[in-house]
Amino acid sequence: SGKLNIKEMVFKLPSMGIHYLLVEGGPRVLSSFFEADLCDEMALFYAPKIIGQGKRIFPQILFKDMMEIPEGKIRGVKRLGDDLFMEVDL
Repeated sequence: SGKLNIKEMVFKLPSMGIHYLLVEGGPRVLSSFFEADLCDEMALFYAPKIIGQGKRIFPQILFKDMMEIPEGKIRGVKRLGDDLFMEVDL
């Protein structure tokens, strides 16, 4: 199908000496990592801009109710110019 088995790939990384993985991708890549329950922290950037008629960030992930949505704990917030950078533990 042309898709990687993400869980298999991630669990092989430590044997290759890789113990930390930064995932930067679009909606499909990010949704795949969330669906596989492979995210333990997020780095979020907020810019005071309104785009409008853009794409939903995680179109593949649907939650039935608010209780299903993963809840993070804010580790830190920094101001970078007019933007905010937030570190969140999941």
